[in-house]
Amino acid sequence: MILYEQAKSAYEKFNKSEKKFLGFSFNRLKDRTELVNFAEIQKENGAYTSTFIGIRDINIDKIRGSVQKYMDFNKNFAPKNEVLEERWCSIYTAFVSGAPLPPIILYKIKDDYFVYDGNHRVSVAKFLNFKVIEAEVIEFLVSKDTKENVIYREKFNFDKNTGIDNIFFTETNQYERLIKEIEEYNEFLKEKENLNLNFIEISSRWYEDVYVTITEIIKNNDIIDNFEGQTISDIFVHFLDHKYFKSEKKKHDVGFTYSVIDFVNFIKTYNNNEIDNIFNLNNKNKDLLKILTNIDKRKSLDKDILFKTDTLKRITGLKLEHDFVMLNKIDDYIKEHKIDNFENGIEYWYKNVFQKNVEIFKSKINYLPDEFKKLANKLLKKEENLFYSLGNYYNIYKEQVEGSIKIADMITNYIIEIYIPIMYSLMNDRFDEKDLEKFYYGIQNRYSYLVEYKQEATMKEAEELYFDPEDKFYSRTGSWFFMKLGYSFKTNKAIENMIIEFEKDLDDKTLLRILLDRYGSIGKYTTIIN
Repeated sequence: MILYEQAKSAYEKFNKSEKKFLGFSFNRLKDRTELVNFAEIQKENGAYTSTFIGIRDINIDKIRGSVQKYMDFNKNFAPKNEVLEERWCSIYTAFVSGAPLPPIILYKIKDDYFVYDGNHRVSVAKFLNFKVIEAEVIEFLVSKDTKENVIYREKFNFDKNTGIDNIFFTETNQYERLIKEIEEYNEFLKEKENLNLNFIEISSRWYEDVYVTITEIIKNNDIIDNFEGQTISDIFVHFLDHKYFKSEKKKHDVGFTYSVIDFVNFIKTYNNNEIDNIFNLNNKNKDLLKILTNIDKRKSLDKDILFKTDTLKRITGLKLEHDFVMLNKIDDYIKEHKIDNFENGIEYWYKNVFQKNVEIFKSKINYLPDEFKKLANKLLKKEENLFYSLGNYYNIYKEQVEGSIKIADMITNYIIEIYIPIMYSLMNDRFDEKDLEKFYYGIQNRYSYLVEYKQEATMKEAEELYFDPEDKFYSRTGSWFFMKLGYSFKTNKAIENMIIEFEKDLDDKTLLRILLDRYGSIGKYTTIIN
């Protein structure tokens, strides 16, 4: 009883608020205050052929009219006749008590919906500020061949085949273009990803991976105003044209990444050829470009490489970014140890090579002061990057020694020659620890590159390759360079203790001393570092 009284109060409140809002213009704007008559819109569009779409959640704001009761409610679905009160209140009671109600039935023409059954439910839902309502949808197809109607019919077929309903064009024959793009993407998914999906699933993958990514990049670069009167979907097709033209000119598929950057630059510099009017490479766009770059890379790679990379990731969790050299080393390891298949070989290599290297590094780092151990733990969050770094140093180290290489010795020297100098310089500059991996591996990679192509190299040269002089961070790097290792710990005693502990683990103790002598011995370390 209390709930029904609440319903009556709600009914009166809804009516009162609507009459107050619309009453001043009821006669003059009668056509604007009533619901739209479905029959009029049906006749106007010649929409007499229908098809059942299914049960959907429909935005209530898109319900513009009614099939039979367009005179009984105003345009906001407030009841205009007191006869409706009892039915309205019973529906309200069902809504607020959580009683199950069947879906309403809607007729659809283009993007507008009309209530066939459920006018009172829509009215109550409006009053309660519902955003969507569950409905069975029957769509009536327009037949008149205006440009707008032709585009609509094309969109209807596209939506039905792909499950994508929010792509809008201003020109005809564009949806068929997207179907071809989706079919091409399906070939990639089948050939390179070993996926056999139905067309709606394929379309969803294409939409998220390609369409959304590229249109977001376009939006982020503020070029939409250059295409007056066109939708983002229209601009996407212009991008596809640009990609096709560039690929034809270069005689190969130039890929999504290159194409979208070149397209944005072309549009942004067309009327204003200034250096500032180029692709906006902010962090958001960088993340989006990574998605496209991964697609481009996987499309271009041999299926066997993709299989091995994906298998490695699945078994070990490692992301080696389709590294041919690393995969070849793993293949050589598998052949050398006569392992019967690739998956077993991956497990064996991971345990006896990868994990062994990382564990040796961890054990050696424990000899260092706490601040160095703390930073090492941050690097170890992505162990594959450290493994790459050790591999880079291995190429330097093997030129310094004769005979067989002991991994424990190599890692010890890596810590002294690479890890300590770089970390010390970073700590002295009070860098932001979120940039640790970026700076550490960036500097070490440049140093390895220099050593490979020069007989001698310094960390300063590596720094000059790594840091951009225009970067605001660069102005703070001057204090990084002329450092002495003797001041890299709280006391020289800490260094001596570290060396003693290292020597205990070394099979060839002379290697450590040779390395230290190269830098002028402890306390006189003057190699320019970054």
